[in-house]
Amino acid sequence: MGLVDKIYEDGKYASKAMGKLIGIKKNRMDNKRRQEAEKAKKEADKKKKVKEDPMSRGKKIFYTIFICLASIISIPFSVYLSSSLLNKLKKAKGNNADLDLKLPSNSETKPYAEISRQAWNLKKEKDNTAFSSSVKESSQTGGRRKKRIQRGGGIENDVKTFTDTTKYGFPYNLADNDNPLINSFPIYFITFFSFVRGFIVSAMELLNDSYFKNFQPEKGSGSFSSNTGDKMLDFATIAFILPFLVICSHFIIYIAGSVGLFWSGINNQSIGMFWLLPCAIITFLFGGNWPTTHFLLPMGVIYLLSSDYINSLDIFRKYMKRYKFWWLFLIFCIWGINIWGFMGGGFNSSYKKITREHDFMTWIIAGCGVPVVALIIGIIGFGDMFSSYDLV
Repeated sequence: MGLVDKIYEDGKYASKAMGKLIGIKKNRMDNKRRQEAEKAKKEADKKKKVKEDPMSRGKKIFYTIFICLASIISIPFSVYLSSSLLNKLKKAKGNNADLDLKLPSNSETKPYAEISRQAWNLKKEKDNTAFSSSVKESSQTGGRRKKRIQRGGGIENDVKTFTDTTKYGFPYNLADNDNPLINSFPIYFITFFSFVRGFIVSAMELLNDSYFKNFQPEKGSGSFSSNTGDKMLDFATIAFILPFLVICSHFIIYIAGSVGLFWSGINNQSIGMFWLLPCAIITFLFGGNWPTTHFLLPMGVIYLLSSDYINSLDIFRKYMKRYKFWWLFLIFCIWGINIWGFMGGGFNSSYKKITREHDFMTWIIAGCGVPVVALIIGIIGFGDMFSSYDLV
C-alpha cells in the first residue's frame, strides 16, 4: 500500500471516528433534553395536582384553630408594642432625649467614653462660647479620634450589667490604644452605635414635634358621646397610627444600620479604613447585611418589649381596658373571617382549592356569632363581662 492509500485509509477512519463521536454527543444532548422535558412535565403535573386537590378537612380545622388562637395573642401583643412606642415618643424631647430613651448618641460620653454626660456638659460651659465648645467637643470631621478626657470607670460603672446602654467597657475602652490597627475596631463600633442610635432618636424627635407632643392620652377617657372627637383620635392613634409606626421603625432601623455600616468604616478612621470599608462592602453585598438584619432589627423589637417596661405596661393596661370592646370585637371578626376562609371556602384560589364544609354554619355561629352576641349583651349591661368605669 502506497503512501497516498495510507493517507486515504487514515482519513476514512478518522472521519468515521469523528462521525461516531458526533453521534454520541448528539444522543447525549437528546437524552438530556428529554430528561429535562420529562422533569418539567412531572413538576407541572405535580403543581396541577396540588391546585386541583382540595385542602383536607384536617388541615382546614388546624389552620382555623391555629389562627384563632394566634389572634388572641397577636392583638394584645400589637397593643403593647404600640403602647411602648407611645411611651418613648412622649419622651423624645429636650437636650437629653437620647438618655431618656436609653439610646445614648453622643460619641464623646458614656458608654462610648469614660466621661458622663453631666461632666461633659460642665466642661462645655467652661469653654469661651457655646459654638466653639460645640465644635471642639461634639464634632470631629476626620483623622484620629481624640483621647478620652478621664480615666477609670469607678464603682458605679462596674456594678452595671453588660446590657446597660450607659456602661463603659469593652470594646469602647480600646479606643485609647495607640496602635491604629487595634483602636480602629472600637472606633468603628463607637461610630456605628452612636450613629444608629442618633438616627433613631432624631426620627423620634421629629415624630414628637409633629404630632405626639400635643397628643394627650388622658383626653381619650370618658364616654364616647361626651368626648367624641378626642375619643376617635385616641383610638385611631393606638389602633392605626402607632402600629403603622411600629412597622416603619423596622425600615428606619434598616436604613440607619445600612448607612452606619459604611460610615463607621470612614469616620474617625486612619489606616483602619482600608480594611474596614471593604469588609463593610462585602458584608452588605454578599453577607445579606447581617449586622442590621440579624442583630439590629431583633434588638429593636427587644428594645420595645423591655425598655422602660413598667410605664409601657401602665399605658398598655389603660388602653386594653379603655377599648376592651373594640379589641374583642376585632378578635371575633378575625375568627369569623378565618372560619369563612377555611371552613366556608372563602380562601379558595388558583393556588389552592378550598371547598366549603357541610358544617360551615355551625362553625361560624359557634366561633363568631355567639361571641359577638355575648359581647354585645355584656356591653349593654345584661352581663358582667365588663366593668362600667374607665381607667384614666
